[in-house]
Amino acid sequence: MNLKEIRKEARESLKGNWGLAIGGWISVAVINWAISSLIVPRIVPPIGFLGEMVFGLVIGILTTAILIAGLTWLFLGFVDRKNERFSTIFSPFNNYGKVVGVAGLIRLIVMLWSFLPGFIIGFFSSAAGVQFRSTTTEIIFWLLVVIIPAIFATIANIYYSQAFFLANDFPGISPMAAIRESKALMQGRMWHYFLQQLFFQLWLLPGYALLLMAFAPLARLLFDVIALLERTPLVNQWVLERMIEDALLANGGRGAIILALGLIIGGLYIFGISFWIAPYRHATNAVFYRQISDNVSELTKQLNPDPTTVVDEFVFTNNTPPREPVGKELAAERLIAEAKLREKIVLVMTEAKATIPTEIPIIWSDDMAKTIISCSETGTDKVIPVYEIEKYFPTTKTDLC
Repeated sequence: MNLKEIRKEARESLKGNWGLAIGGWISVAVINWAISSLIVPRIVPPIGFLGEMVFGLVIGILTTAILIAGLTWLFLGFVDRKNERFSTIFSPFNNYGKVVGVAGLIRLIVMLWSFLPGFIIGFFSSAAGVQFRSTTTEIIFWLLVVIIPAIFATIANIYYSQAFFLANDFPGISPMAAIRESKALMQGRMWHYFLQQLFFQLWLLPGYALLLMAFAPLARLLFDVIALLERTPLVNQWVLERMIEDALLANGGRGAIILALGLIIGGLYIFGISFWIAPYRHATNAVFYRQISDNVSELTKQLNPDPTTVVDEFVFTNNTPPREPVGKELAAERLIAEAKLREKIVLVMTEAKATIPTEIPIIWSDDMAKTIISCSETGTDKVIPVYEIEKYFPTTKTDLC
């Protein structure tokens, strides 16, 4: 898998679409920020830290995850050279239950992957009464408790990174099937995907470095606090505030100046380059998916609404036409039905050794599916119900008259 070629194709897909790409990304980012920072804190009841966290997580799944899925579909449309519109971002609301299901499963699995290892380590170390030789050792231990779950969470996010793409390509797929299919697609490709994400993070590295340098004056303070904690655990907020103030105002306030400049320059760099990096990354992820999408399982391929696809699992009951194609899912439902009907017509005509037309139209009228068959002898067309097509093609005849 050539990641350089993937990024090149991503840049090609963005030509003529940069305005919509940046506008869509900014809109989703602002809406998500407003929901998480302004709305959620106002509506979450005071039910304790854990309860508030769960409540916020549920609201996030019901709102922000839907918009992220829409942004994903927008960039996939760019890659497929479709004439996308801003409204694509809100298209997942047409398939709300399924997208929420996918988002909820991803959040739940990632949360289990991240919290469970840290909880197990912390619980058994506390239960066993582990004693640390120094405060430094204890801090390192608890840092590992945080870092190890973060690694597990990263692996889980990579595994299920293709689920939203699959939900768009295969409207008939269930949330759990999308999760499983995404994991199957990423087998043997996780390292490529990780390197792809790392490429974009490296562009942000100068900004991160400036932010890190901004806190350089406080680096010595960390060791002073650790040394103080080793002497006495009774360090209150007032002591810490005085230590921070002394560190920033030392040497004529040079520490405060470095902190301010680092935060401003580093923040501006990350903010500015994100207008290029974020759309570029989303487009690259879409190209990555499109290159591996041919490897989906046969069961998932049967959910493809392409009318030329044979859908073995579809059962057309009582010849009742599907609902009107209002959203993507309903349109796919009708296309799947018509694909199955065309398959039946071709099968009957093949057994009768009849001439199979290049196009087989499906007409929905009088609450039934009909097709048009031409009679070669009379040169006329006949509209016949599909469910009665066997009557018009007995095995002893070679054509319809």
